[in-house]
Amino acid sequence: MKFNRFEEIMAWQKAKDLTVRVYSLFKESKDFEFKN
Repeated sequence: MKFNRFEEIMAWQKAKDLTVRVYSLFKESKDFEFKN
């Protein structure tokens, strides 16, 4: 399997989606440790 761009790798796509979900969950967190 050959990739021309790293964005084509399924693991990268899933990691990006997970990052977006985590940031959205903790965006409104009142816990200082999760904000910085």
